Order: sequence, then structure tokens, then C-alpha cells
Amino acid sequence: MGSATYPVVFAGEGDLVPVVLLGVRDGENLYVDKDGNWDAKYVPAFVRRYPFVFSSTDEGKTFTLCLDEDFSGVNTDGRGERLFDKDGERTQYLKNVLNFLQVYQAQFQRTQALCRKLA
Repeated sequence: MGSATYPVVFAGEGDLVPVVLLGVRDGENLYVDKDGNWDAKYVPAFVRRYPFVFSSTDEGKTFTLCLDEDFSGVNTDGRGERLFDKDGERTQYLKNVLNFLQVYQAQFQRTQALCRKLA
């Protein structure tokens, strides 16, 4: 690809899906500066969901919430946002994470369907 910038970043193998739209013109990138640094207030949902992600082993009928425990923001020292309260119930933070990922997953599935039609 050289040093050219492309307006859409795709992910996946075989069935590609767009991850982020960086511009609408060939060679336009409204989010990354000439040195390759992110230069925008908006951060794509694909990135915002990290370190959380849904996983499915039954073709999307049910999902399991996964967490990258190697992420530097995850700790076991009781600092930061808790996922469960002292009674083992979901905290509001975890409820917000789950809601965000549910909305993200629904939009992802719509995007996959559109990409299949375009292909």
C-alpha cells in the first residue's frame, strides 16, 4: 500500500467488513495525520469496545462477554470500575458495557449483511 491513505479500513479474511470510514475521497484521511497519528475526537466503536468483546460458539445465537486480562487497564487491586458489586450483581458500569456491546453487535450484523449484498 505504500504511504497512500485509504478512506475505508477493512478487517477480516474472506468476508471483509468495513471497520472505519476515514474519508469519502480516494487518498483522504480525516482522522490520521501525515505522520500516522490518530488526530480526531471520534474513536470508532471497534476500538472503544476494547478490552471487552463478545464471543460466540453457536453462530451468534448466544454471546459470551470476554475481557483481555492483559490490558494494562485491568487490575486485581480493587482500583477503577468494578464489574460486580459486593453481592455479585452487575454494576452499572458492567451494564453499560453490555449495552454498548449489544448495540455494537447488532450494528455489526447489519454491516455484515450489507457487505454480503454488496459482494
